[in-house]
Amino acid sequence: DGGGLEGSVPISRVIPPSTLDYITLVFALSALPPAAAPAAAARLAALLRPGGCVLLRDYAEGDLAQMRHPSGSKLSNGTYIRGDFTIA
Repeated sequence: DGGGLEGSVPISRVIPPSTLDYITLVFALSALPPAAAPAAAARLAALLRPGGCVLLRDYAEGDLAQMRHPSGSKLSNGTYIRGDFTIA
């Protein structure tokens, strides 16, 4: 599946399952709608070899990026929308 993006190629056609030792995600999950994150994580996990790992850096509760959010950007408890429409 292409994750629902028009014109996208299913990742399984590019990277065979169970072939990666690690996956690096840098501010990637916050670019997805919160409801899409579990399915994206499952698709990525299927690409990892047994014992593989995901290296993740994204926004976190109480980090400096969250403290800088202007009032009115809070979507729910601990969830904010940034000016670039990513979720923090």
